[in-house]
Parts: sequence; C-alpha cells; structure tokens
Amino acid sequence: MNSQQTKTAISYLIDFLAVLSVVIGLVYFFKIKDLFLAVSFTFVAPIAVLLPRYIYKRKLRQKYNLSLLKTLESFAAVMFVLASAGTFGLYNAGIEYDSLIHVIITVLIAILVAFVWTFRKTSGFEDGYLSLCISVFSFTIILGAFWEVFQMSGDKVFGSKMFFDLFQPINLDVACDLAADTIGAFIGSVLVYFKWSDWHKGWLIK
Repeated sequence: MNSQQTKTAISYLIDFLAVLSVVIGLVYFFKIKDLFLAVSFTFVAPIAVLLPRYIYKRKLRQKYNLSLLKTLESFAAVMFVLASAGTFGLYNAGIEYDSLIHVIITVLIAILVAFVWTFRKTSGFEDGYLSLCISVFSFTIILGAFWEVFQMSGDKVFGSKMFFDLFQPINLDVACDLAADTIGAFIGSVLVYFKWSDWHKGWLIK
C-alpha cells in the first residue's frame, strides 16, 4: 500500500477525538445544559481536528508527503486535548493552566503560520529565515489579540464563559494571555529560524 494512502496511528486518534468530542457535546447539551460548550464540542471541535486531513487531501498531497499530515494532525490533537482539559476544571485547579496552554498552543500556531507563509510564497528565502521569523512572530501576535477580542465578545454577546477565572479581572486576564502569547510566538519563531529548513525539506515529496 502506498504511504500516501496508509492511515497512521495519529489519524485513528483524530477519528477517536472527533467522535469523543461529539459525545461530550451531547452530554453538555442534554445533561449540563451548557449550549456554548455543547455547540463547541459537537460541531466546532470535530471540524477543527478533521480540517488538517481535508486540507491535506485537497491542497497539499501533490507536493507534501504523509509526514506533513501527521504533523498537522498531531498539532490538532494536542490543541484539542489541552483546550478540552481546561473545560473540565484545570483552569480552576490552582495552577497557571491558562497561561501554559496559551504558550504551548501559540508555539504550534507559529509553526503553522510559518507553513502557510511558506506555502503561499512563490520564491525561496534567499536572504535567510529572519524575515520569515519576523513575519511569523508578528502575525501570531495579531492572531492572539484577535482571539482575546473574540473571547470578550462571545462572553458579552452570547453569555459564554471563555474567560474561566471569575476571580481575576478580565483586563488582567487579557494582559496575562497576551504576555503568554508573546512568549509562545517568540519560542515558535526561534524554532522556525533554526529548524524550518530541515522540517520543510522533510515534508516535501522527493
């Protein structure tokens, strides 16, 4: 069987997480009566974890090998697990879980931004990867700020609880989140600077 057609262990994990997410969403809807989390788990999360597979099959598999799909699905799985674990009480467990996942997820997003940037770029990086890293860092910070605006808007308009720490002022929560995002974006950009050439070459079909 061709390696491009082989279903990997991470792909099976993604299938499991998509089904699990729907089950959790139905529990939130029928038992806990939390409409926001019900919609998030039943519809948004499954689409998010399955999206890398769809994009790869439609846009990327002619140029990139299966290791790229495994990377993208691994990122999706990590983001799903970290975000889901927070909704089950870790945000209020007495640790800076919110800041931790902001750093980790922002590192992953920075790497994804680098890939999108590279995929859309028609010429190479003759001047090195510094300009790529600056672009990745800047755009990742913008995404983080956009997410904070989305959280505040969602909480005010739809009554959701994306800001979980009820004992911390929202302005302080936003500042902490943006600081964590900045750290994550910096770490991700540094990784891109030193590792991107090897990573990208490893994904390309020889």
